[in-house]
Amino acid sequence: IRDRLREIYISHAIRRFAVAMICIFEPIYLFLYFQKRIWPIFVYFGIVSLMYGLLVPLGAKLMTKIGLKKAMIWSVPIQFFYYLALWQISSSFFILLGAIILRILFAVFYWPAYHTDIARFSKKELRGEQIGISSIIYNLASVVGPIIGGFLVFKLGFSILFTIVLIILLLSIIPLLFSGEIHEVYYDSYKQAFQKIVSKRRIKDTLAFASFGIDVGISMFVWPVFLFILAINYETIGIVTSFSLFLNLIFIFCIGRIVDQADRKRLLSIGSTFTAFAWFLKSLVKGPLDAFLVYTFYRFASTSSDIPFRTIMYDEASRDPEGIDRFIVFREMSHNLGRAIIFFLLAVAFMFLPETKLYLTFLLAGGFALFFMLLGHREIKKSKTL
Repeated sequence: IRDRLREIYISHAIRRFAVAMICIFEPIYLFLYFQKRIWPIFVYFGIVSLMYGLLVPLGAKLMTKIGLKKAMIWSVPIQFFYYLALWQISSSFFILLGAIILRILFAVFYWPAYHTDIARFSKKELRGEQIGISSIIYNLASVVGPIIGGFLVFKLGFSILFTIVLIILLLSIIPLLFSGEIHEVYYDSYKQAFQKIVSKRRIKDTLAFASFGIDVGISMFVWPVFLFILAINYETIGIVTSFSLFLNLIFIFCIGRIVDQADRKRLLSIGSTFTAFAWFLKSLVKGPLDAFLVYTFYRFASTSSDIPFRTIMYDEASRDPEGIDRFIVFREMSHNLGRAIIFFLLAVAFMFLPETKLYLTFLLAGGFALFFMLLGHREIKKSKTL
């Protein structure tokens, strides 16, 4: 089990390092492509979230057919070609469409398999610590990434950055080649999968996952553009992101240990409240120093909600050893469909609002952060039937 988790963590860390170099600049790159308009970015990522949310059951069926490890391995070349297409989107509108399709396919192959693997091989009594360790590994990979990415974009341009990212992505396959294949069998039909996300018994979990998806989406795709609009250059954006992540590393490990020893739902409630407040502070940012201080606080706050949230999620998934993948599909559908709805609404709003009002989306994210604490709030005896 430890070897399996180590393999996943190392592979994901290598991939995370590659993606960390570019992901914070991806929405800025698209912002420039769309002539400094934010609403097309909401449409772009809204379409990705919508289609992935609808196709998650297909990803689970695919995972059943080819296995967890092969699904993750096949996602790497898909992600490779996504960034290659993104690099060339200015050449043709059809390449932009191709990039959207590739991003959806990557998610379909990778995320159901990844989350199912973690839920299957992490131990409940150590799950908080294990997730904390994985977060430290990922954050270590992410600390250097934005600085290097910012330097490369600032000094050499996006072309060099894309080239390096593509090479590192291919290297992330290597750790996945050293263990046997695991097959999960996903039994639900499309109808059953969709019924779960609207069922009365699951509605609190649905709202929690949808809210988490909105939080992650605004943090990943809106916050970098907001910093860019404030005229903070690429290098500074990378440094702000990296140092905030670095300061958060020790806190991550402490939270992981605490989660295994304390009431996870209570910790999640506290973390959700802090995350909501951090989003409010984000809306007040005016310059680089503000951005560094507030983003550092946000990383601490989001860690205090993220680790208990993910721990509870994997606890819930592992309650039914024969149906782990069903809960993961439910999670991914709720997470992405909720984000898609909000992103499409924001797209309409920002057809009329100026980009300088982007801080309003942070207040929205803060409101949704309070819904994190709904996760797992139902009777345990009902959790056996997903």
